[in-house]
Amino acid sequence: MTVVLGTVEQIKDNERIRKIIKRNAEQLLELVNQILELRKLESTNIFTKPIQGDMVEYLKYILESYHSFALRKEILIKFETQHQQFVVDYDPDKLLRIISNLLVNALKFTPAGGEVKVSLEIMRITDAPYYQISVSDTGVGIPSEKLSKIFDRFYQVDDEVSRTGSGTGIGLALVKELVNVLGGEISVESRLKKGTTFKIKLPITNQAEMEIEMPEMYVSSSITSENIPATQNSLTLVGNSDLPSLLIVEDNPDVMQYLITCLNAEYKLLFALDGHEGIQKALEKVPDIIISDVMMPEVNGFELCNTLKTDVRTSHIPIVL
Repeated sequence: MTVVLGTVEQIKDNERIRKIIKRNAEQLLELVNQILELRKLESTNIFTKPIQGDMVEYLKYILESYHSFALRKEILIKFETQHQQFVVDYDPDKLLRIISNLLVNALKFTPAGGEVKVSLEIMRITDAPYYQISVSDTGVGIPSEKLSKIFDRFYQVDDEVSRTGSGTGIGLALVKELVNVLGGEISVESRLKKGTTFKIKLPITNQAEMEIEMPEMYVSSSITSENIPATQNSLTLVGNSDLPSLLIVEDNPDVMQYLITCLNAEYKLLFALDGHEGIQKALEKVPDIIISDVMMPEVNGFELCNTLKTDVRTSHIPIVL
């Protein structure tokens, strides 16, 4: 909302600004829709709308939407299964919501050079045959003492001051409710700095009408790869070299772009995407002033301020948090 409200007055004919406003407004709409969907799940009986189709093809179809974003983040995203085809009943809309939420989380918390994998296994040897979809990553992981709470509504693993990514604690709560509606189970395994795996078990049935064509993709625009802003690759030095230098330390690319539009006429701008990089840039470039976010991954704004103010090389620099 900071970005939406702050950039409304700057629209004019600026297509880039309009895209930033549109993306953030759609993200807010998606959050509202998720909250309403959770309330609906609580208060009424939600019915599934299953079709019968090839699950292998559908999962590949969903993953295709995230390949470009994964490429931009230098993350390998892949699909694994031993089956060339698996025809089963499934609700395409609800399954899309489940897999998309898990993929967005995995890509958000996996660093460059990491891997996100979706796999499909079929278990027919039990009395109640089921198939299992797993979404795993090589990201930051979740502390063991917090695993039991991650499906609680509004719960966030990240601590308040140094969270590693923005969020609301709605997505995983919605995933769990939707899995329950489909008659399945969801579990999670995680190791700090090693990665996280979500496993979804769903019953095997073949009773719905056969779907000939691939169902239309109702992917919310707020979670498609085209609408997830680029990060460091799009940030360049802005402004006249004769102007005073200003270092912006901010992990949200849209807020970064908004600050650029406010400040580029009066300052030569430098950028850092977290507190650790901000400290390095400050020591290297010694800017005239620093503007820093407080809530950032690894090193937060308070720690950045303390480090720079106790170093003789940077202690003179004004810092706005």
